Amino acid sequence: MWRFPSAAGPHRVDVLGLEERGCVCYYRRVESVRDGQTRERVMKQAIAGVTPAESEETTIMEVWPSVARYSVARVLGRLFAIDAGIYVFKIGNLIALAAIPVGLALYFFRLLPAVRVSGRSSRDPSLPQDRSVIPHGSYYKLTNRSVHELCNEVHLGSGSRFVSNLAGCGGLAIGVVLVVLHYFVFGELLPGAEGNFNSPIPSWVLFGLAAFHVVAGLGLLAMTMVLNKSLQFVHGEVTRSVQLNRFDAIRIDRLDGQEWFDAGDLVFLEAGHETFKLPGIARPEAFRSTCMKAHMAYVGVQDALQTSS
Repeated sequence: MWRFPSAAGPHRVDVLGLEERGCVCYYRRVESVRDGQTRERVMKQAIAGVTPAESEETTIMEVWPSVARYSVARVLGRLFAIDAGIYVFKIGNLIALAAIPVGLALYFFRLLPAVRVSGRSSRDPSLPQDRSVIPHGSYYKLTNRSVHELCNEVHLGSGSRFVSNLAGCGGLAIGVVLVVLHYFVFGELLPGAEGNFNSPIPSWVLFGLAAFHVVAGLGLLAMTMVLNKSLQFVHGEVTRSVQLNRFDAIRIDRLDGQEWFDAGDLVFLEAGHETFKLPGIARPEAFRSTCMKAHMAYVGVQDALQTSS
């Protein structure tokens, strides 16, 4: 109970915390005494953008890791940081210019979805988690309850056949187009069709690409019809997570080569012990600050609920 002085007279305000429609609301009862009469007014005020963790889990922030999480990129980062040279013609800048194809390959490599061997979902606790063939396609999400590491995955399983049929038909179409292109460019449908195996290397490369797309397309279509399984894409499969009350500090570790990318690893600590780690985050100070604010809000609400109960 609070009292506020006012020119109109004393006011008594009673504030109670409520949850309504998934947002945090305040129920405010104002009793004003004026001219010997008591007036009561009830107002409901909501805090914009705030959702209680007990109501539902909502996303606060999503970040994708930097290429600095890979050892190859960290080696390049150490080379890019070489400051010997004149003006912009420094050794590090010249190496960075020459390594543009490698940088592009690493950038798109981290976005590729992981390939799961079987169709089991790691969300089912009764099933063992499958190991992905290639460690990529992961990103990080901060919610009002936890910090998650998620992964986009591709696997074979039961479900919609749209993606598998589309990929199979697309592979066949690309293969046919490449074969037609090979005919118009080199004057023959297949290299070595007339017993002459001295065809130029570009002819064999183009034919190899066409054969790969045709075989892959036919394989996907046959697998869909015979095995009754199709290509499934899973967006945001949770692989690791930590609750917001499982840490009280976050340390930033910068490995050699990550300084050039302005990246680092976030290490979540509880009483000085590591409980969680997110590698290779670009501009880690911003994500660390947001995680600590979410932690303080979550812990504060939990303490308030325990005190009120």
